[in-house]
Amino acid sequence: MTDLRTLSAAAADLVVGMRCAGCGLPGLQLCQTCRQALRPRARSCWPDPCPPELLTPTPVPPWCAAAYAGVVRAVLLEYKERGRDGLAEPLAGLLVAALRGLFATEASPGGWTLVPMASRRATVRSRGYDGVLLLSRIAARRLRGSGHDVLVTRSLRHRRRVADQAGLNATQRRENLDGALRSVVGRWSRRRAVVVVDDVVTTGATAAAAVSALRDSGAPVVGAAVLAATPRRPGRVSLSAAGEVDTTYRNAPRRVTVQNM
Repeated sequence: MTDLRTLSAAAADLVVGMRCAGCGLPGLQLCQTCRQALRPRARSCWPDPCPPELLTPTPVPPWCAAAYAGVVRAVLLEYKERGRDGLAEPLAGLLVAALRGLFATEASPGGWTLVPMASRRATVRSRGYDGVLLLSRIAARRLRGSGHDVLVTRSLRHRRRVADQAGLNATQRRENLDGALRSVVGRWSRRRAVVVVDDVVTTGATAAAAVSALRDSGAPVVGAAVLAATPRRPGRVSLSAAGEVDTTYRNAPRRVTVQNM
């Protein structure tokens, strides 16, 4: 016998042509199976090789909650490229988990300030929303609801045009973003820790450029949080189910292990 959930999904597809963002099956925006695939596992996700801006003068650990593959990748692409802003709520759960992991390892007596990665104006106009900013605001609201002092500041701006990072190698990404960002905040509270927020980390070039621009303006940057990290080749960055990441580059911070959340 067909259950109520199946009937509801079929009705939704007939009315609005909705398909699951993760698997493409007709039905609701995100089926139960794909929603389960978005369950977060917070972990540190150092790129290898790691951009020096994330290591000196003090380490800026990047945290994620999933590997950028499978259902996570499919849902993020639907959110980023096809204007499905309704996916922001389920995706924000990944960002919340990454931030909780970072908060558990860094001290901030005066609270936290999230700085979303700057989006190109043309991208925001075509999509109709700023994807990383929207996720940051949802995550901040949820974290405040659980007692964390979290604010969101749109500090980063582009100085010049940059190319799409897709398809670029690590060196090309660094060159593409070199000097491309600036911070418009003139004064930062030294008691509030600053965290860079983005959707995906691959080579770390984007996070490095953001950290450099923020530190130039005096921001006390302590980490970066993303939803997902691109899986690396064997022997490089390991995204294990145990939440443990091996860092194999020179002068790397020691291994960090965090319980799944």
